[in-house]
Amino acid sequence: MKKSVSSSLLTILIVFFISVSGFAQPIENEIKGPVKITMNNGEVYIGEILSDDGRETLIETKTVGKLYLKKSEIAQIKKINQQEAESQEADPVFDEDPAGFTARYQLSPNALPLKKGTGYTAINLYGPELHYTVMDNLTINLATSWIASPFTVSLKYTLPINSDVFHLGIGTRIGSSAYLNKFRGYGGNLWLTGTIGNHEDNISLSYGYGYADLGMKNNNYSYIPGQYDGNDYYYSENAFGNDNYTNLPIQDAGPQITQGSYFSLGARKTLSRKVSLTFDATVYISSSGGSNQKVNLDNSNPSAPIITVTDEFEKVTIAYFMPGVRFELSEGKAFQVSLSGYYLNRFITINDGLPIIPMCTWYFRI
Repeated sequence: MKKSVSSSLLTILIVFFISVSGFAQPIENEIKGPVKITMNNGEVYIGEILSDDGRETLIETKTVGKLYLKKSEIAQIKKINQQEAESQEADPVFDEDPAGFTARYQLSPNALPLKKGTGYTAINLYGPELHYTVMDNLTINLATSWIASPFTVSLKYTLPINSDVFHLGIGTRIGSSAYLNKFRGYGGNLWLTGTIGNHEDNISLSYGYGYADLGMKNNNYSYIPGQYDGNDYYYSENAFGNDNYTNLPIQDAGPQITQGSYFSLGARKTLSRKVSLTFDATVYISSSGGSNQKVNLDNSNPSAPIITVTDEFEKVTIAYFMPGVRFELSEGKAFQVSLSGYYLNRFITINDGLPIIPMCTWYFRI
């Protein structure tokens, strides 16, 4: 009887230890070698699984040693080969951006893909923005000022290219001056962006075509260009020194649309999990636009004065550059500051009365 009890007790102990061992390491026998573990917040760990008790997974990494990861915070566990593991030794890294902050530099976007449901708000000194990925790789953006005028709507789509390094995106933007100018001003652009890199480190080059009519014309008519006999038209100079002409033939001025091409360069370099450097620059050169009408009176022969009306095209060149620093404050929150320099047909310096302008943006995941 005593022997039977001892045998039963030994059997129970053996079954118990086998059960405990099995529950403590169910994945150990299933996944051997290096794995890539993606967390819900976008962090990625590279290492080998030592154990898994159903609540936590114990992994060993080359950089920080052993780590316990909560199963509820793990989004994906993927088996990788040794070469892939060695190329991603510097864990943890950001394989993708769950908030979407890294999809832009300061003003310019890049072509990095985003998953459906990714979204954030950006609070700028000049006004708020809303970015939301309505489906994989398709993002909509709404932006305005603090007085809700003007406002813009844009769409960006990352093309499905089978590459982990190169990404290609297309986008469009439309905008209105809204109530400030009785909705008379409008504009928009189309662009193509190529991005090399990932969400940590990347560089982008964009080409776009933009158009705009600010709706700022004072009159809805203009003089018809040509030469006219000054004796047939009344000319005088008023008290303000402005020239007045009477009966010169006029025409509908039409929209004063400025349009042209632009190039953008953007880059991001991650220094640590909390700090990254950004750069954003754009050069816009108009190819056509509103005319600057000039009326000239040649009174060298008082008996036969000549009035000449000409339309002179106003070529516009606009450029800006914005080096900046972005700080990851916490999960789903970031802050970026950039120093903005501008060029408008000529360089603007501090001596001209307009210094370098700081740009500050707060990002919040939604």
